[in-house]
Amino acid sequence: MALRKPGSTSRIDLLTTGVWTVLMITVLIAGHVILAYLIIGDGGMKKVVDFTGLPAWLLWLTIMGAIGLDGWVIYTTRKERRKSLER
Repeated sequence: MALRKPGSTSRIDLLTTGVWTVLMITVLIAGHVILAYLIIGDGGMKKVVDFTGLPAWLLWLTIMGAIGLDGWVIYTTRKERRKSLER
């Protein structure tokens, strides 16, 4: 016998999913904004560090996280497309 009704989720699951979603969206947006400034702007990472007050390693980690999440989105999209074509 199931502990919960089928299709129901716990509040902990919803909270975890919500926090993870907000974190991923924040990393995507912040990473792309920093990357765009580095490509388009003329100041480099030193100006971004001075403006934000955050350490350079954290900004680089955010950029790498955004690029990693881009790759993950592309991979899962292709995987789902292939799965739907097989049906």
